Amino acid sequence: MKIKIFKILNNNAAIVKEECKREIIVIGKGISFGKKTGDILAKEKVEKTFILLEEENIIKFKEILKKTPIEHIIISEKIIKKAKNILDNDIYENIFISLTDHISFAVQRYNSGIFLKNTFLFDIKFFYPKEFEVGKIGIEIIKQSLGIIFTEDEAAFLALHFVNATLYKDINIEKIMNITKLIKDILYIVCDFFNVDFFSMENDMINKSAEKYYYIRFINHIRFFSSRVIEKVIIENDYNGELDFIKDKYHNSFACTLKISNFLIQNHNYVMSLEEMLYMTIHIQKIVKDRKQDKIKTDTNKTKLNGGKNMKEFTYTIKDPLGIHARPAGLLVKEAKLFDSDIKIEANGKSADAKKIFSIMGLGVETGQKITVKIDGTDEDVAFDSIKAFFEDNF
Repeated sequence: MKIKIFKILNNNAAIVKEECKREIIVIGKGISFGKKTGDILAKEKVEKTFILLEEENIIKFKEILKKTPIEHIIISEKIIKKAKNILDNDIYENIFISLTDHISFAVQRYNSGIFLKNTFLFDIKFFYPKEFEVGKIGIEIIKQSLGIIFTEDEAAFLALHFVNATLYKDINIEKIMNITKLIKDILYIVCDFFNVDFFSMENDMINKSAEKYYYIRFINHIRFFSSRVIEKVIIENDYNGELDFIKDKYHNSFACTLKISNFLIQNHNYVMSLEEMLYMTIHIQKIVKDRKQDKIKTDTNKTKLNGGKNMKEFTYTIKDPLGIHARPAGLLVKEAKLFDSDIKIEANGKSADAKKIFSIMGLGVETGQKITVKIDGTDEDVAFDSIKAFFEDNF
């Protein structure tokens, strides 16, 4: 079959039309060089073919092709092909546009010596593990194709495009960041309420929980719930009285849901419907049902330091431009776990367990802020020297 040029985009790209008059974008090195509309293309020069169904995406993709090196387009297509074998959901076709544009801009940044830190790296790795796996494959494909070595920070940026193209179609990256933060906030409330650390990557519980059906379902539930909150989408209340039964049967899980509800009212001006409270309570109950009641945090069983007696403490001003962020925080957790002593970090009116990464991240410490570290236990002297040195070297 002959391929006739309908429109030339650049030397490496052109538009052809099928018999049904559907536009097809073809690319290949020098495919259009010296050609004009109506000329026949050499079929063997066609490297990739793109069929976009939505008119808006066709227009955007044409603009990308005019200014983007063909190598970046091919890299994008390779990454998307890999993603289709990994991700469970269908991939919205606008990924061709956003991912290609991002890769081209990332290469420009790299060549200009600009390297961006991804402050959501930990959250993306944890909440979107499959998308992050695609991101890591992406930076490897870029390395093989262009010889450019990106860090996991860039893999996380790539992952967000697939989050957008699968889970949250038509939501911009900034809103995805806000959704991700809200997911983290909700899980932090659950962790804090039940005194459990789902977020320590070295914790046996998290390794087991991540494989559990109910835990995965809970993560998925709050993903889409958080999306509704950020998008201000109110669902119709189909409540028919089950909450009265559930809140009596699972009173601790319902109390945790009330904390989430109050948080959303105060911070997002969002009022949970009774139906949303019902399902949130059920999901929470399923992931904490094996926890003993004495593990639940109350005013009478909170872990306390020994009233200051023999306690060692120091104050430190954070100098890292990113504040206390995921990567050094994870190393701090490893360091703190070497000691038997209780190690607490105080900042912004909150206290965090230095042996739990999500507790540390929940402090939200920024550069220039002061923190106080309190150490109490049998090996507090050596722990004091080690933790103080760690902060000086890493923060």
